[in-house]
Formats: sequence, structure tokens, C-alpha cells
Amino acid sequence: MALISREDPLPQYDGASLRPELFLDPVLPVGPSRREILVTAAVLTYIGGAVMFFVHAILRHEGGPPISDLDHWLLDSSVGFVALTPIVFILMPRVHHRFQAFPSLVPAVTGLLFALITMPGPVFHDHVVGKGTAGAQLATWLFGVDTGTAAKVGELYHVENSMISECFVQLLAGLPTYLVLMFVALTLNRMITGAAGAARMRFGRRGW
Repeated sequence: MALISREDPLPQYDGASLRPELFLDPVLPVGPSRREILVTAAVLTYIGGAVMFFVHAILRHEGGPPISDLDHWLLDSSVGFVALTPIVFILMPRVHHRFQAFPSLVPAVTGLLFALITMPGPVFHDHVVGKGTAGAQLATWLFGVDTGTAAKVGELYHVENSMISECFVQLLAGLPTYLVLMFVALTLNRMITGAAGAARMRFGRRGW
């Protein structure tokens, strides 16, 4: 298979449809680029993290450090980004390779597998930054105690749910969330690719 030269003109996208092929880097022979994987990982962990924070912390009142909701979401999502980005780097190229004959399935399969992989996420959370852990103490030291959250500790928050229950809810919420977010990431990557291509054509700059 001949490699695509970096001197070849960039493909032009008319924006008529969402195509999984747009995960492809125009200067690489196959597979998603580093930038596209990072963008996808950020969408899954930060936007997806907001959904999971709402489900676990707001609706189910599961345990965590007595910090503000914004700080809690930022902490959980950042830990998730660091922990899960290497998995996304492994997952996306392999799904793309396996489903080359069915490119329309690539985002859906990736989202499904990501939901399954993150099913034990609440257990990891409880052991790393859950109530009473060293991670929770560090988070409290970094962000400070939120009086509103701290006041609810003995009333409503920090409900103890079984690990099976937490993981089941994670999967139940994760399946639709990550399926939708894969297409959000696809759209965002298409927009970035189109903007980068237009900038390179206009200013002669090359992306990465």
C-alpha cells in the first residue's frame, strides 16, 4: 500500500454527511490521527464525565470529597482523561481496522466498547477519590471544603451503594451517552480537520 504524501492536496469535504472516514488524518495512510484521538478522549471523559457525575453524584448521592460540584466534576473528568486516553489510543485504531468494510459502524462500536470498558469506573472512583480515601483528602486540600456539600454529608449525600449497583448504573447510563458522544467527537473532528485544511491551504502551514 502506497503512503499518502504530505505534499498531496488535502481532500475537500462538502459537509453533507457525517462520515466515519473523517476520523482519518489526511497525511496518514490509515486510522485516526493523534489529534483526533485526543479530541475524542476529551469529549468522552469531560462531557461524558459531566453526565456520569450527574448520575452518580447528583441523582444517586454517591460518596466523594466535600468539594464543590464543579471541582468534583473537573477532578473526576481529569482523572478519567489521564486514565482512559491510553485506552482510547489503543481502541480507536483497532476498531477502525476491524470495521474498514463497515465504516458507518466505527463510531457506534467504539462507543459501545468504551461503555463496557468504563463499566467498573465507579469502583475505581471509590478507591481513588471516594469518601475517606487519600485522594479525597488531597482533593479537599487542593480545592477547599465546600460548605454546601459538607452540610449535606450526614443528610443526603454519600449513600453507600453496592459495587454491582454502581457498575450497572454506569453501563446503563454509559451506553447511550458514549454512543452519542462518539458522533459528537466525529463532528468536532470533522470541523477541526476542515478548518486546519483551509488554514494550510491559505497560509501554507502544516498540522500534526
